[in-house]
Parts: sequence; structure tokens; C-alpha cells
Amino acid sequence: MQIDSEVGHYWLNWYRRAMEEGVIDPDIMAFAWPDLIRNFSQGRAAMAIISRNVFVQDVAPDVEYGTEWLINPEPWTKPGSEADARYITQGWPYFVSASVEHPYEVGLVLRYLADDPQSFSVAERYQPVSNSRVMASEEYLEGAPWGEAMVEPWENLEVRPFHPNQGAMDEVIRDAMQEALRDPSADVEEMAARYQQQLDDLADEIPDPSEED
Repeated sequence: MQIDSEVGHYWLNWYRRAMEEGVIDPDIMAFAWPDLIRNFSQGRAAMAIISRNVFVQDVAPDVEYGTEWLINPEPWTKPGSEADARYITQGWPYFVSASVEHPYEVGLVLRYLADDPQSFSVAERYQPVSNSRVMASEEYLEGAPWGEAMVEPWENLEVRPFHPNQGAMDEVIRDAMQEALRDPSADVEEMAARYQQQLDDLADEIPDPSEED
């Protein structure tokens, strides 16, 4: 992850300026899904950037899709960047120890879990999956009409590189966002360098399979 960069500085400065210019609540938290969904589903927020697993339909089924709320994919380009733009998905991969006794059988289990029937079961009940065949299938879209707007992004996703310390890295990102919100006078370049060091330290902690029990 790189936040000590031109893009990273722009990202942190966006949060810093939003607070400095008073366009967001001074008590806002960088990560507050329950408040976001509740305010949106109750009509107290005009827009919510949310994931499939916390769609309004799941938490407020009486709010009718198509009349009381709509979904629209996030814009993925700005003028001049079309050739480099990508829809990125954050997958949560399985990790298998190099010392596992039956690697072939483990591979069969993982293949089974990723196959269409199991992926559909997960997608239908809660969580979007990386299987675009499932997410664009008639069976899925019949129960999730908002999915029509997402078919193109789903079919063009690129999986973000993952790391064994991804959870801890995501916490660092949220901490950086929160600091930018909390201190509008902050130096974003200094802030980005400081949090980048934390990310780099986590990246260097890749477990060595030879040292596993």
C-alpha cells in the first residue's frame, strides 16, 4: 500500500479540507457503518457509499428499491485517466500453510468453496463474491434488482493485491483518515510519511512458512 504519494496526499487532504471547510460533522468517525446506514435508510443522509453486505434492503427491507433509494456505481475515472482506471475489489483469500500434509485435498476444498453453487449461497444471503458469473446471473439478479447497475463493474473487477497483514494495514489506513479529520491543520505530507512507515513495517512482517509450528 502506498499513501506517501501524490495520490495519497490528495486523499488525506480531501478529508482534511472537508473538515476545515465545515462540510462534514465535526464529530464524524472515519469508520461508522451503523450510523451511515441508519441515517441513509431513515432519509437523514442523501447518499451513502456502502458495500453490498450492508445494502439498505438488508437492514431496512421496508424501504423500497427503485422509488425510495437507488444504487449507482462510484465514478471510476477522471478526465485523462481512463486508460489507467480500474474497478478494484478487496478479496479475503484463504491462506494455506506450506507444510500442510495434504495440499491437493486442500486445493479441492478451496475449489469447491469457490464454485458457483457455494458462491451463490453466500451472495444471496449476505456478501458479494468475486465470481462474476454468479453476480451477473439471472437467478441472483431476480432477488437483487439493484445488481443490474453493478453488472459491468463486477465483470471488470481487478483483485487488489493481498497481504497476510491486510487487516492491520486497513486499521492504519483508517487511523490516517481519522487523523486527517481530527486535525484540519495537519501537514498531509508528514502524516502520509508517518503512516506509510507503519504500512511498510507491516509489509516486512511476512510470515516465513519454515518457522511455522
